[in-house]
Amino acid sequence: MHPKLSPQIIEIFQTNSVNETRKLSEKLGKVLKAGDNVALTGNLGAGKTHMAQGIALGVGLTSDNYITSPTFTLIDEHYLNDIIFYHMDLYRLNDIDELLELDFHDIIRSGNISVVEWWDLFPETIPSNTLIVAIDIISENSREILMASGKPENWTDRLSNIR
Repeated sequence: MHPKLSPQIIEIFQTNSVNETRKLSEKLGKVLKAGDNVALTGNLGAGKTHMAQGIALGVGLTSDNYITSPTFTLIDEHYLNDIIFYHMDLYRLNDIDELLELDFHDIIRSGNISVVEWWDLFPETIPSNTLIVAIDIISENSREILMASGKPENWTDRLSNIR
């Protein structure tokens, strides 16, 4: 977890395969609601995009709307019935000005669901009610997945349902 972030840990999970990681993240997607923001953090290859794929399935996207990493497009929009699922990747951005040019703050305050990879590169922009999902590589297939928030009261009950 980024040292500038001081959220409270809510849950810690361990997965032992990409499939387990995706199943966990699909359960997470099922407890998300309009207005939620999720920050996915971790080293390259940790599984941030796999987490985003599972979350997307959990919120109701079908496999027809396959989620890929928006490393080059930066922002992908997927339309559900009454909300937009935003999947963003900030890895290629060099500074906060580039982030602001994307209307980033409008997106995360839009009342939709936003899942943001590499948000920890700009920790000063992460609202306290964001769910931070930090993925640590334990071994080739195993991951420790820590979920935390500056406002754990927004997440504790919902996250207890995904165990």
